[in-house]
Order: sequence, then structure tokens, then C-alpha cells
Amino acid sequence: KLCSLLPLLIAIAEGIRPDGPLNWAPYYHSNASIYIPASGTWVVPFHFHRHHLHPHHHHWPGHHTLPLHHSAGKHYSLLHHSAGSSAGDGDKNDWQAQGVYSTNVARHSSRHYQQQDWQAADYTNSFGEQPPRFAVEHRDGLGREHREGGEPIALMSTYEAPWHVKASNDSSEAAICEKDLFARMTPCPASCPLAAEMQKEFCHFRCVPGNECGLLGTVEEATIPDRHHHECRRCEVEGCKTCVPGAPGEEVELCMECMPGYFMKDGGKECGSIGDYVFGTILAALVIITLVFLCWYMDLACRPIVNEHGLMEALQSRKRTGVRPTRYQGTVMEGDAAFDEYPLSTNLMSKNIAGPGAMCLFRYECALMLWAFILILVWLIMGFAVSTDLFLVGIRKAETPQEFCAVIAWGRKRQMELVYLKCTWLCIAYGFSFVGALTFAVIQHRLFDRINNETTSMADFTAVIDNLPQITGDQQAEEQLKEAISAHTQERVVGVSIAWDYHHHLADVTQALEQDMGSIGSTRVSARQRGSQLMNLVVDSATVAPEEEAGCIRRMFNSVNRQTLSRWGAFPEENQGADHDQTGHGHPIEHVLCEMRATERAFVVFETEHSRDRALEASGIPFNDSTVTLQNIIHEPEEVIWEEFGVSDGEHVQRMVKAYALTTATAVVWTVLLYLPYAKYMASFSYANGDEPGHVAETLFVCLVVAGNLCICVVAAICIKSAGFKFVDDEERAYISLYNFALSLNLILDMVLTAFLSYRQMVGRGVHTADGRLLHDLETYQQILESYPMQKALGNTIYHYCWPATFFLPFVAEPLALVIFPHHVGTLFVRSIKGLDGKKAEKALAMPIMEQARYADVIFNVNLVVLIPFIAPGYMLKVFIPLLFSHIVIYAYDHWKVLRSALRFNWSGDSVNSYAQKLFSVPTGILAAGVVFKLNQWSGDPKVLGSGYLKGEKLWGAMLSACAVHIVIHLLLLEFVVPILGKVEREQSTATYEACSRTAPCSYFSSNPIHCLRSKHIYKHNPPQGYYIVGKEHLLVSNAKIGA
Repeated sequence: KLCSLLPLLIAIAEGIRPDGPLNWAPYYHSNASIYIPASGTWVVPFHFHRHHLHPHHHHWPGHHTLPLHHSAGKHYSLLHHSAGSSAGDGDKNDWQAQGVYSTNVARHSSRHYQQQDWQAADYTNSFGEQPPRFAVEHRDGLGREHREGGEPIALMSTYEAPWHVKASNDSSEAAICEKDLFARMTPCPASCPLAAEMQKEFCHFRCVPGNECGLLGTVEEATIPDRHHHECRRCEVEGCKTCVPGAPGEEVELCMECMPGYFMKDGGKECGSIGDYVFGTILAALVIITLVFLCWYMDLACRPIVNEHGLMEALQSRKRTGVRPTRYQGTVMEGDAAFDEYPLSTNLMSKNIAGPGAMCLFRYECALMLWAFILILVWLIMGFAVSTDLFLVGIRKAETPQEFCAVIAWGRKRQMELVYLKCTWLCIAYGFSFVGALTFAVIQHRLFDRINNETTSMADFTAVIDNLPQITGDQQAEEQLKEAISAHTQERVVGVSIAWDYHHHLADVTQALEQDMGSIGSTRVSARQRGSQLMNLVVDSATVAPEEEAGCIRRMFNSVNRQTLSRWGAFPEENQGADHDQTGHGHPIEHVLCEMRATERAFVVFETEHSRDRALEASGIPFNDSTVTLQNIIHEPEEVIWEEFGVSDGEHVQRMVKAYALTTATAVVWTVLLYLPYAKYMASFSYANGDEPGHVAETLFVCLVVAGNLCICVVAAICIKSAGFKFVDDEERAYISLYNFALSLNLILDMVLTAFLSYRQMVGRGVHTADGRLLHDLETYQQILESYPMQKALGNTIYHYCWPATFFLPFVAEPLALVIFPHHVGTLFVRSIKGLDGKKAEKALAMPIMEQARYADVIFNVNLVVLIPFIAPGYMLKVFIPLLFSHIVIYAYDHWKVLRSALRFNWSGDSVNSYAQKLFSVPTGILAAGVVFKLNQWSGDPKVLGSGYLKGEKLWGAMLSACAVHIVIHLLLLEFVVPILGKVEREQSTATYEACSRTAPCSYFSSNPIHCLRSKHIYKHNPPQGYYIVGKEHLLVSNAKIGA
């Protein structure tokens, strides 16, 4: 077939000319003649069919498609000859029209010509011969065949071409102006240039002059001639509740009453938005802040380099605190070999460099990318195998009322014809997500057990006491408790680390530790106190820039810096080290330690894991007229937040209730103050007839989403940090839960608000559904949700909420704002300020901590994309592909951050990962609800909205039940079945605590600041227990008698 077409294509290519009359050059192929145009720029796919063949003629197998188009982009059908053995042979009146978008077959012979099917023009070439007839067909661009009175209506007309065209009489302007036709894709003629929708006929329009808008049976409210869109439209004053147009044909529209949040201006010609002033004020404030920030940055960047030595010290300290392959010999780190970086090609899913928790995080992120990729692949296979319309339903744009009518009708029709594909995809997605999640949970569980068998950690030697009696700091409680446990269990106890209540003495303890150890900025406790590294960089400059040596602008910056320093309390005063025995309140540290009270928690360290296990089997241990019991512990010392043990359980619950109340209030206030004015503005668009918001509105929405999510993130983080969690894992699980709750609430408020206002506005504009009814006439929420205008409005909102506001921008801004820029500014501080060295320089260039809160981001992204199956299928790829791209960016950033720019950490527990596994039950449950919704839609009449088997409350109840039942089953399987399937038999370690402490310097002794201070100031140990600081492990001194 290709070989037989090649000469024909060459002939076409050689005969094309940019202009001039059409010359019909006969093409001979195996004694068969086909007349083809030798010039012109017309291209549209058309088919050659051979119906009347003489016995001696060569048969053309099948049909052939030639690419011809016209620069105007119209659709055409070529009427070509169907018989003849050579030029002049055969019946030249026997031509057949078969266009790609045409379903009609017409012949030139009088017995087959049907005027109502098509219209053609007569052509003659320079030889006076009659070439193949060339008809121009105007369809709706969607392949639909419109009918009027049961017969195809006249949708063909002729246009001026590079050759002479003689139009037929039926395409005259008078005939078009007098007709009431289904939505035409072509504009109305000049004598009646405006398309006016008929009052009683859905998607029927009449071409009228401007003074007849609203007359002749057209929509009475559409009296305003819109010559830009070539239509008669309704009164449309932005933000108007009651709009009154002028007389028919007058371009006058006045608003009698504005919507809430708007006010009347210019005599009713406009409705001003209160939100405009809010946004303007915010924009002006942002501009001022940006200018001040730029001035501050330029002042800092232009300072001379005067402190190269301090900069080198700070960079060396930063290098020591990163994730590096550390090796120890005794208590001293082996030289520069400990500072070697892991290569960026390190596979963090298989190599354990920061604990099994880090491996599980990267595996979780990779699993979500694989999940999205497979669902996209299944969707693409279905679309290309059945119909690519699956990718277009719901997202096709329409610029005119006629096009919008065609899009509505076509979209609804194709959506219901292809709904079985959506149901099939949903069933596959639900089954794959459910089974895949359980399988992945088993794999993760096995990973943790395997690594725990391969490595020995501090938790293997430790038991915890949760019912310690009241103890004061003036007692030698650690030694007394150690002796009592050792005597009762007959096992050797290395030591006891008591959790003291020093929450109100945190500044005194921090100051005392810095006096002994230098900077403690490279600890998780210090990082939690800092709040923001960038804030530290700013306040640090205030402590070293003498005001009398600065100019006016610099004094202003220093004043702001000192206020920031006072508010955050992140750094001590310059004279802090004058007396090593005094705290910030003037009391000796010994006095503070003696006044402290112990909490109910204490950590008991045994010599071996076997000793610990036998001690756990012992009954109650008598101590100070009470009985204490030993329990197993799952938290490593790096995860303990020692300063929060003074918070009681009741106070902790109260703080969590306040945290949820505050984040809920933040989401509501943000919605009312900012989203409400924006939603009212967005709802002023009908999302019909090309009436959609522009790029400015979309950009504003992106800014609102990013700022709103950031605000909720900050509020949630502050609330959780102050809630009194005693272990980092518990704190991060709570943050993930609160963060997702707040963002989900914010999303629900935004969607409900936008949907309601959009519905009200579209009702006011008289928007129709695919079956011709007004949106106002729909009786149930189910019908409203299934209607095309609402699907388009909701789909557009969800899409812009996802991309780029949620999926991309935050994860591009995060490394810039939290890693790259703070490091750059810190470098400028250190190099340009003389005397900024030692612990101050270390703080300026301290690395940020790595947190498992990343689970919250990726889970919320997944929760967003599973809402898309409820909307038109065209949005599937528009959302799932950005999700996949976003998670690739997230994975790459986290990978780089761990290897190059994160404070060394060790995630040894599986509680956060297990919680993330449980959270995945929510999007899977939403998919189950989507299966119910789409199957019910499939069961109904394709032409009737909301006609499924389940209606109203029964449908919503079934969807909610499907989601809830799945979540319960999913959680039960994760809680009881997965641990059994993923269990790896525990192998008891034979290592001793002393051997483990040589490779793991962070212990329950060295990480407890009060234990370290009591060792020096109360027990007078020599050498005392040193405090663990990342990057300063070489300062720890061994003392086997006290477990150091």
C-alpha cells in the first residue's frame, strides 16, 4: 500500500504552489485516473474509495488517506472520481465525497444529489474541464452529526479559495439569517453577525443583527450585543447579584444589587470587591518587605571579607555534622576519613546510612511514584485502545455559545459511552492500591526486622520505668535506683538515666551545657528551639556589629535584629561566659539541679541484651516505699525529647485539643478572609461559552493556595512542638495527622465555597446541561454534581489547587528557603563580621534537621489526586502526570538533602512509617467510594442526569459506607495480619553495652542534658559524662564506671 501511494504523494508535493488558480493534473496509476489538485495549500485527511471498477482496471486495495489542509484550519471533504481507466475514461460525473469528519455520502449525478445533505461549488480549470468537486464541510469539530427534523441539516457552505468558487444559492446570508439552527461552528454572516440562543430550544441559535437581541423568540434576558464574541449575551457585571440590561440592542448593563463582599461603584456599571483592597494591602506589604529584605541583603553582601579563619572553622564544623560514614577507634574519631561524603549515587532505599526509618521513607516515596506511574499507564492503554476521547472529555475549551453547546452535548455523550472504562480503571486502581499497600507494608515490616537483627543499638540494652516515685534533685537517685534494680534482678546494671522536669529551666541548662561543651547548635533540641535557621542568621549579626560603628541604615537593621533576638531568645548574651558556675538568673547550676524534680520516667541500661530480657521478666522492684516495674522500649536515645517529660498526660491532651482548635480556626479564618473574596470573583465566571478566568486569576489562586498551606504548616508545627511530646516519633506522627487534617479541612472549605458560588452564578446566567435543562431545574445534588458545567468548574479548581500550587511550588521553594539561601546568608555573615567564630559561627552555618514529616506532604498529594475520578475523565492525566513529576522532584530533593545538607540523624523506629501505611487507607477508601459512584452512574440512563440505581441519600450513604468499611478492614489487616506475615525471627545479640557505645556515641546518658550536668556538678565524676553533640563526638571521654 505504501509503495503504491508513494508516486501519488510525490506528484502532490511537486504540484503544490503557494497561490494561483487550481490546476487539476491527471494522475495515472495502473490505467486508473485520479484527478488531484496540483496547487493550493488545502490539507485534510480524506479517503479514496473505488466502487465502479472495470474488469481490466487495477484495483486499489482498501482506501488511502492523503494529508491536505488549508491555512484557515477549516475541515474539508474532497469529492473525487471513483471510476475510469485513464484521463477522460469512465463516468466523470461519478464522484464520491467521503470526508474524515463526514458521515454523508453524496454524488454529483442528479439522481444521487441531496441538497439538504451538502452544498457544493462548481469549478473549472484553465482547460475548461470539470475537475473533482470540492466541498467545504463545517461540522462541530467533534465528529457529531447534527440533525433537524430527523434529517441531516445543511452544515456545508463554500468559502473563497485560491481559485474561483461559485457558491450555491442555499448558502446565502438571507437563508442563514432566517433559520433557527442547531449550534453552528461558523460565524454568522455580516448582515446578521450575532448568534442569539433560542428561548425554548436548547442549543438552537438564530443569527440576528444587534438590534434584535432578545427578540424573535430568542432568550429575552440576552439583549446585549457582544461583537467581540459575536453573540447576544445576558447582563454580566462582575460581582453583581441583580443585573438589569438596557433595551434590546443597547450595550447598556447596570447592576442594581451587588453580591456580598462587593460594593456598587460608577453608578451601577461596576461592582467593586472588598477583596481587592485586601489583596492590594497584602501585595503592598509584600513589596515593602521585599524591598527591605533586598536592602538588608545588599548591605550584607557588600561587606568586606574580614573573617576567613572563622568561615573555615564553621565550614569544617558543618562538614562534621552531616551524614557521613563515621568510624571510631576507642573514643576518638579517625581523622579526616570520618568526613568523607557518601556519593550522590548512593541508593538510600537499600543502603542503611541513617537507620531503617530513612530507608523506609525513600521506599515509601518510590512506591507512590510507581503507584502513580502504573495508574497512568493503565489509563493510557485504555484510552489508546478504545478512544482517545477519554483524554478530552471535560477539558475541551469553547469560545462561543455554539461551541459550548456542542462541547456539552458531545462531552456528556462520550462520557457516558466511555463510563465503563472509568469504572474498569477505578476497579483496577482500587484493587492494585489495596493489595499493593498490604504487600508493601509486609516488605517494610520485614526490612525493619532484618536490620534490627543485623545491627545492635542502645535500645537493645535498655528498659524503661514509667512509675517512678517522687524524687528531688538533691538525692543521688540514679545510684540508689541502680542498686535496687541490680539487687532485685541479679543482673548487672550499667546505669540509670532519669528524665527530670526542667522545662522551665531550659535556658539555664542550655547555658550551662554551652559553657562546658561550646556550641550545642548541632543537637536536635537546639534545632527545635531555633525554629528557623534563617532567623538565627539574622539575629546573630546583631551580637557582633557594634552600633556606634554603623551607619543609619545598618543601625536600623541591627535594631530589628536585636528585637528578633529578644523575641526568640535563641542566643545568650555576650557576657554569658563570665562565670562558669552561674546561670542566666544568677543562681549556681548546682542550685538549679538540686531543686529539680524527677518525672515518672527513667531509663535503665543493662550490660547485655540477655540481661535486659531476664530483668524484664522480674516482678515489681521495691524502691523508696513503692514498687517500680520495667518495660521494653522501642525508642532510641536520639528520639528522646528530654525537656518535655515534665508535661503531664492531662496537660498534653489539653495542648493537643488546643492545637486542633487553633489549626481549624486558622483554616476557617483563611477561607473567610481570603478565599471567600477570591471565590466570589471566580464564581462570577460561568465556565461556559469561553467565560473562564484568565492567567492573573489563576496566578492569584496559586499564591493563595501556597500561602494558605504554608500558614497551616507553620501553625501546625508550632502547636505540635509545644504539645509536650516526649519522643520525636510520636511528635512527627502527631504533626502528620494534624497537618493532613488541617489541609483537608482547608480543601473541603475551598471546594464547597467555590462550588456553591459557581453554582449560584451559573444559575443566574441560565447555564444549560447536556439534556437541555437549566442548571436551576436540577433537583438533587447528584444531578448537579454529574452536570458538565459543575464538573468543569470543580475539575478546574482541583487542577489548579494541585498544580502547581500544591504539587510543585512548595518543593521548589523549600530547598531554596530552608537550605541553600540560609547557608549562603550564613556564609556572608561569618566572612564579613570580625570575631564571629567559634560557637557563633557554628550556629550561623548549622545544618537543618531531617524530619519524617515528609509523609504528610506525599499523603496529602495522594488524597488530592484520588478526588479526580469523581470528575470528568479529561482531568485524569492533567493531575496524575504532575503528581508523578512532583514526587520525582521530592525524592531527588530529599536524596540530595540527606547526603549533602542534613544534620546527622538515625531513624531506627518504625512507628512513623507504620502510621503512614495506615494513612494510605484513606485514599484507597476514597477510590472505593469512587467505584460505587461511577458504577451507579453507569447503571443509569445515559441521557438522564442522576438516573443511577442509587439516588440521593442512598448513593451518598453507599459511598461513605464503602470508604469507611475499607478503612476499617485496611487498618485491621495492617494491625494484625501484616505483623504476622512480615515477621522475621528475632536474633538476640551477644554484644555488650561497652562495645556498642564505641560505635554509637549517642546513649541514654550522653543525650540526657541533666544527667550530664549532674554527673559533673552533683556526683563530681572524673571524667564526667559528656553531652552528645553531632560533629563533636571526639570530645566525649570514656569512663566505664559510669557507663560513659
